[in-house]
Amino acid sequence: MSNNGKTITFTLSDPVDFNGVVVTDLTFRPPTTGDLVSCDAFDGPNAKSMALLAGMADVTIPFMKKVSLVDFVAMTEAVAPFMPAALVPDGLTSSL
Repeated sequence: MSNNGKTITFTLSDPVDFNGVVVTDLTFRPPTTGDLVSCDAFDGPNAKSMALLAGMADVTIPFMKKVSLVDFVAMTEAVAPFMPAALVPDGLTSSL
């Protein structure tokens, strides 16, 4: 993982094959208000977390559904520095 203050690059421990392209890294940017609002379209805390991470990495929900659970939890922890405590949506892991 690398963090330059503006983005965080996360290396997947289990690369994702999506539409014939193998993805090994995701780059996350700080969340926008739009990312947070897009979470409202989803029911359940895990779906909301997935939607937020997908927005921050500019990837689709179908892509995020293929990410291993181990990587999902680790990337949630990796982006914690971007998350203002008062705005953490329901469902993100307790580490945020």
